[in-house]
Amino acid sequence: METAEAHYRRATELHDQGDLEGAIVEYRNGLRLSPDDPLAHINLGNALLKKNDGAAAVAEYREAARLDPNHPIPHNNLAYALLRMGQMDEAVAEYRAAIDLGLSQASTHGNLANALYAKGDRGEAIVHYREAVRLAPDHAGARCNLANALNGNYDLDEASAEYREALRLDPDYAEAHFGLADMLATVGQLEEAIVEYREALRARPAYPDAHYNLGNLFANNARLEEACAEYRAALRLRPDFHDAVTNLAVCLARLGTVRS
Repeated sequence: METAEAHYRRATELHDQGDLEGAIVEYRNGLRLSPDDPLAHINLGNALLKKNDGAAAVAEYREAARLDPNHPIPHNNLAYALLRMGQMDEAVAEYRAAIDLGLSQASTHGNLANALYAKGDRGEAIVHYREAVRLAPDHAGARCNLANALNGNYDLDEASAEYREALRLDPDYAEAHFGLADMLATVGQLEEAIVEYREALRARPAYPDAHYNLGNLFANNARLEEACAEYRAALRLRPDFHDAVTNLAVCLARLGTVRS
């Protein structure tokens, strides 16, 4: 009879090879022989989450946390699964538990901040985005997330600094160009915003939101032909982009009025 450890080794090999179905079978075979192994429950949860079976992953992480309540990793992984499922209150509680148990990593604070921001708690979200940046100062994504939160909180000078630092770290970071462009448009720096939207599109050509926001910027400044071109580009990439449909129709009507 094979041991639980043999099943776990095979599960790990299959997981590493991308065979998630096979890995899940082997993790479960091992757990039938050794049901109180928290690491096996965590690894099974990880495989299930990769298969987008969030509910089953949550069950495995909860069992791991029950078996080893003082270990932060089950709480951290459970929180991430809950975050992906949109269960923000529970995700926040589990991230807090992981941090209270001593887990101090940028991704944990960043994801806790994401959950808090989604709940509308911008102030505390910014605290944890700052901690993520402190722990990983060279991570462009952490800088961009902090910048987005600061921008949403109308702390525009610091938001600008964080966007620019993100772009220093990763000049092709489309989201940072996009966020900086939105911020510049808000404060009326038209030409600078256009440059940043175009940089976002250079870094990610299939970026319908960048085309749409650039179209809005042109429309708001009576550059109607350019606005229509951007709305059409957005719709080529996302045909069901209803706001782009509406704004294109308005733009075409305005253009017709001007020409007549």
